[in-house]
Amino acid sequence: MSLRSVAAATTTTAVILAGGAHADTGDPFPLEQLHDSLRHHPKSADEVHWEHLARACIGFDVMPGYESIFDGTLADGLKKGLRTDLYAAAVWQAASDTLPGAQSTIGAGRLNLRADALLFRTEGEGMGRFTAQMHLNGVLPNLSDSITASTGSISDLDELQSDHPTSLTRLGYTQSFFDDHLMASVGKINPNDFVLANIFANDESKQFLAQPFDGNSTWPVSFQDHTLGAGFLSLPTDWCFFNGFIVDAAGTQSAWLGNEFGAGYAVSGEFGLLAGVGGLPARLSFAWCGTDANTASVAAGDSGDGLWGNAYGSIAQVLLQPKFALWAQWSACDESVATGATNEIAIGTTIDDCFGRNGDGFGAAIGWSTPNDASSGDALDDQVLLECYYRLEIMKGVQITLDGQVLMPCANPGVDDPTVIGSVRVMWEF
Repeated sequence: MSLRSVAAATTTTAVILAGGAHADTGDPFPLEQLHDSLRHHPKSADEVHWEHLARACIGFDVMPGYESIFDGTLADGLKKGLRTDLYAAAVWQAASDTLPGAQSTIGAGRLNLRADALLFRTEGEGMGRFTAQMHLNGVLPNLSDSITASTGSISDLDELQSDHPTSLTRLGYTQSFFDDHLMASVGKINPNDFVLANIFANDESKQFLAQPFDGNSTWPVSFQDHTLGAGFLSLPTDWCFFNGFIVDAAGTQSAWLGNEFGAGYAVSGEFGLLAGVGGLPARLSFAWCGTDANTASVAAGDSGDGLWGNAYGSIAQVLLQPKFALWAQWSACDESVATGATNEIAIGTTIDDCFGRNGDGFGAAIGWSTPNDASSGDALDDQVLLECYYRLEIMKGVQITLDGQVLMPCANPGVDDPTVIGSVRVMWEF
């Protein structure tokens, strides 16, 4: 391959990634709630217990175990209604091969500050919650460097990294209705919280680092970013759910509160089925998203003239044992609005509390991605990515994760096959 081709492919990759996720982070609480419910009621066939499992499985977080901060009494076993998620995380990555002149070792860090205030809870109706979350981010040696760009990958290889030094990731109000069977949120939100949320692979601080597993690499610019909009989750029956969102596409480029709906929007819906397999939850869902924006139109500050594109996705997941999950996901998107890929398939497994050690965890996944030819000019190849991690809890609240990724092949032919990316991630919870 000529140096000119390598340079063109490198430039193309940089353009594709320019509008990518600004360090997505999934909601860690539903997985914790799922484990807590199974720990306390492992074999229960009670309808209330099943609803707890079903809500957790789709990311329907109504802060179980907490009492309203304005409630004068505190029942036994309940916590007062202010929940915090404070942690510092850092990751160091090294690649066995890079594009010419690219940085081969890069470090990234994040300080996460989040608080959820349960304002009220009305029995038989629902609850009201206010959420605020900020990230303080850093990258060494330079904010513009990333292992993703260094290797020419069409998928982000480190979702912990952000190109915003400081950002407001969530700020909004959430209200549930009909005895916690419908939940609506408005404000600055993460659309991936509402559609195609995979609680076994959505938290890059503890689980997978790469985008094909922590979300996907295909859906439009707004999907895994944080932006103004509204979303909802609903459980009309105990065997199905319906979720959706409508968000501002341009707001994804703002570290704070962008409100430029004139520069594009995205709307999405998801329908899914739930079933009990040996008393444990299983899920199958299908989702659609439509948008009038892509990375180029958002960068220009206006929606594309006559631009419209659709995206589709599906998730299947099952708990075979209380801490052992299998999952698979597929996504596709029209070339006109796709991010790094137009088609992607991923399968994986996670095990929590490995070997009886609380906090330890293991995950393995493989993904196949087809590049967006409309942006790449046919310069890139299909990409296959394997990722494995083991999370070791050194002491309560302190975890070290060893993570390995293998590109076989990488989308960019300028990088040797296979390319290995090794990572060490450290996390302190306060």
